Amino acid sequence: MHAFNPSTQLSEAVIAYANREAGLLWQQLFQRPYFAINLLADVPGAEMCGTLKNIVAVGAGIGDGLGIGETRVLFGRLVRG
Repeated sequence: MHAFNPSTQLSEAVIAYANREAGLLWQQLFQRPYFAINLLADVPGAEMCGTLKNIVAVGAGIGDGLGIGETRVLFGRLVRG
């Protein structure tokens, strides 16, 4: 396993909005070269995807804790397609 180096890792987040101008304001506040902000007009869809991501993350954590395979590879493929 390698050490996590935040200066070389890109993080990203999704901001769901009902009002585009508000979404753009939040994006301008948080966007950094190392922190990408994606805007999404589908608020309920973003909430459902966030919930699904958390369920998969809990399952991956359980699998990792039990020593069942390399769950991070599977999770990465689910997130990025």
